Amino acid sequence: MKRIQLLVCAVLVCIASSALAQTPSVPIPPPNSDQARGRIAETLTKDVTAAEKLYAETSSTLKIAGLGLNGNTSYEEIRSCGFYPQESRLECVVEIKRPGGYGGPIGSAGTFEFVGFYVDFGGGWTYVGSGIVHITDGSGGTNFAVYRDWNPPGGLRTSNSGGSTTTTTSGPILKARARLQWAFPTTSATSPIIWGNTFDFAIRMMPVR
Repeated sequence: MKRIQLLVCAVLVCIASSALAQTPSVPIPPPNSDQARGRIAETLTKDVTAAEKLYAETSSTLKIAGLGLNGNTSYEEIRSCGFYPQESRLECVVEIKRPGGYGGPIGSAGTFEFVGFYVDFGGGWTYVGSGIVHITDGSGGTNFAVYRDWNPPGGLRTSNSGGSTTTTTSGPILKARARLQWAFPTTSATSPIIWGNTFDFAIRMMPVR
């Protein structure tokens, strides 16, 4: 009798295992998918604090997954960056790729594209400021300029000591980094990006004319 019971149990286990194997798995959308973006955009219209928390959770998931410098670039992407030395201005061109996914049409709250700028003065990345541009649906196929004016440390271009200002420089070439992210700014030069990308470029200090 016991043998029969064991045999029946074994058959039932095999049947259950076979059924599970044949059941199609439901793919879990990645944390930077269209569904996740829509959820965050909707939450932003109701509760910014709740949206920020949801964003942080998504960012943490991406970090665990080993993602970092670049995220989903199907909505927006930095295409080029440069430096205007006479105004100490770092500037990037952000391409908006889709017709929707930016928080609503013109007249609505919309959302923001944040670009954080970093410069390496020889000891690693230093945050020098950020630029922001407001985006709404219907902007697909357009380009927006985002910039930040900043004050370089003394010695790279200017000296403000004493009663006069000099604008001599040896023209050092420095590494710069721009980090684009939709809805909320990045938190460091290497933090995970959910929607957007990182763009590294070189800049050269020049005298003021």
